[in-house]
Amino acid sequence: MTGQSDAAQGISSCNVTTSGLQYLSVFLLNAISLAKPNALQLLQTELMQAQCDCAVITESWLTKKQQDTMFSMADYSLFRHDRKGGKAGGLCVYVRQNVACSVFETVNSVACPTDKIEIMWLECF
Repeated sequence: MTGQSDAAQGISSCNVTTSGLQYLSVFLLNAISLAKPNALQLLQTELMQAQCDCAVITESWLTKKQQDTMFSMADYSLFRHDRKGGKAGGLCVYVRQNVACSVFETVNSVACPTDKIEIMWLECF
């Protein structure tokens, strides 16, 4: 697209540095299925251009039948919380591999009605 800035095209750098501090940059997308044709390739392209540390994907529509290897991306770790029943829903998070990150279990995780609410906490440092 000629005549438009990178920001107008939806392309911008996610890395933010202020006063010498580097912040974790986050890309948020309601995918309405990562399993649809070319969805993962388009996401990879967006992340490469934006250079984000983390991508939060809502409405991933992934199920336990679909292996992580089908949705893996170079330089990113994948964390998933698939919907338990039904077609839609689910979320996943891609975190750049140079960011130490793990699923954070809370006391409320056990009491949370996971068939009604899709929530996943990650601890990144």
